Amino acid sequence: VGLVDLQVNANYKIQDKTSLQLAVHHFSAAADFEEKTLGTELDISLGHQVQKDVNIQLGYSHMFPSRGMEILKGNSDGNINNWAWAMLTINPSLFSSSNN
Repeated sequence: VGLVDLQVNANYKIQDKTSLQLAVHHFSAAADFEEKTLGTELDISLGHQVQKDVNIQLGYSHMFPSRGMEILKGNSDGNINNWAWAMLTINPSLFSSSNN
């Protein structure tokens, strides 16, 4: 049925190397469907720059499905849809050129 993702994002710098991100998604079907609204998702993540080339992020997402999602997936047991994640990013500069 396709997916339309309307989202609002906010970033808040807690300290010089630490930031908090919040995203709210409203999902709906792109095609004609019995119930166009599929649900809302809330994403929260915390990022911290450990060193110049090393960053860590921790996140949590919670999906609040609507009746449209239940119809689409054939699932109406009221399951909670949430997950947490962690990401370590290492982005070294292997080669650099200087214009001295």
